[in-house]
Amino acid sequence: MSRAAPLLADAVTSLYFEPWHLLNTQLRTSDTDALRYLISAMPVGKGKETIVRKVDGTELARLSWRDVMSDKLSLRGGPERSVKEFFSDKKFADEKGRKYAWVEVDSLAGYKLELYTLEVGKRRGAPIARFSSPGTDAVTRAQVPATLVLNAQAALIEDLVVVTLALHFKSARNKGIDASPEQRQLGVTLNEDSWV
Repeated sequence: MSRAAPLLADAVTSLYFEPWHLLNTQLRTSDTDALRYLISAMPVGKGKETIVRKVDGTELARLSWRDVMSDKLSLRGGPERSVKEFFSDKKFADEKGRKYAWVEVDSLAGYKLELYTLEVGKRRGAPIARFSSPGTDAVTRAQVPATLVLNAQAALIEDLVVVTLALHFKSARNKGIDASPEQRQLGVTLNEDSWV
């Protein structure tokens, strides 16, 4: 599988997902193949958990899935809280109170998300990060993995970008994001059992 070129003109970091699976994957750097993050989902008791870790084992987030009420989230080993307190309508804030939003982008080439800063009274500018699901390169026809690219501004909050992307993946399951390009063209969506 060919690694993708950065999808942002001002990208400073490019990561790809290997293997392609929303909640059980590794993120690797596109230039060196170095492992950077691990995202894993597993059954715990009667429920499920998704854990996002850095390659050194540092736990960035633990998401406890719940059927009836809001999922619970613990960031960096801190206290559990409702996911909606931190990540609602694809929006979140960093430790300094700066706000961001993931926006779905219509694309015939696959599923795409872009991350924008939210500043009061200002129009949305250029994206600071972009996620693209796996696909086929239009010129070479080579398979291209799912990719996350970040500019310098997004690289400052890279851990949060990865965590919120995982939260979005969990909340958006059954939308066909995890489907292969061929399945997306056929309009196939996967059932929840395929997520763990």
